[in-house]
Amino acid sequence: MRVVMDTNVLVAAFRSRRGASFEVFRRLRLGQWTAVLSNHLVFEYEEILKRNVALLGLSLRDVDEVLNAVCARGQEWPYRTAGTRSDRSG
Repeated sequence: MRVVMDTNVLVAAFRSRRGASFEVFRRLRLGQWTAVLSNHLVFEYEEILKRNVALLGLSLRDVDEVLNAVCARGQEWPYRTAGTRSDRSG
């Protein structure tokens, strides 16, 4: 199964090993599911996780390692999103 993981789900997975958020992250980590990613989403993950390292009990290096693992197992979103068209005039 391919999933797009909202940043709040990722944060919640690190706050508690109970619940649906951790289960989503666990299934991604085990390769049961594939994360669908965009550059924008990965940058958002990085910004929010690094802003909350103390709350989450992580180091900046931990965040980098998590993001590297997510990206290594993820799949790039193949479509452009609104506002990314290079042929817009204006």
